[in-house]
Amino acid sequence: MSTVTNSAMWLDPDLLYDPETYLWVRYLPDSLPGIQLCQVGASRPALESLGEVELLDFNELLPNGNDYSRGEVVGSMEAAKMTTEIVTPITGRFMVANLDILGEPHVVSEDPYLYGWLFMMVPHEWDMEKDRLLSADELLVRLPDDLRGPTQQ
Repeated sequence: MSTVTNSAMWLDPDLLYDPETYLWVRYLPDSLPGIQLCQVGASRPALESLGEVELLDFNELLPNGNDYSRGEVVGSMEAAKMTTEIVTPITGRFMVANLDILGEPHVVSEDPYLYGWLFMMVPHEWDMEKDRLLSADELLVRLPDDLRGPTQQ
């Protein structure tokens, strides 16, 4: 999968998406020797429903190395329209939060697929859980009309 994306895309075709939260997952099998990683972030449809991100809280994720099951709360995101919990779309060991976005949360809204990622995990059940995630095309047909993007309606 490509690590370089067009941040203006509504849905990045190289990512997988959680159909419940619209969080994206980028599988990075060769990022560290012998370690598989998954990068997680908020998709444009998720951000459209929230508004401009104003505050992120990952206190529950620190210190690193905690294990989380799919669907567990790992933080919160406060945005213009609402505040929501961030839940992990996969089961695994939390490795690192994107500390750069804590001081500049607007980056999540401006560049969600590259610099605005939220956190990374080592997946424990990737082979099983990746089948619960959707491709960009699969997610697009499931999105409500108001979240399909400016040219997709």
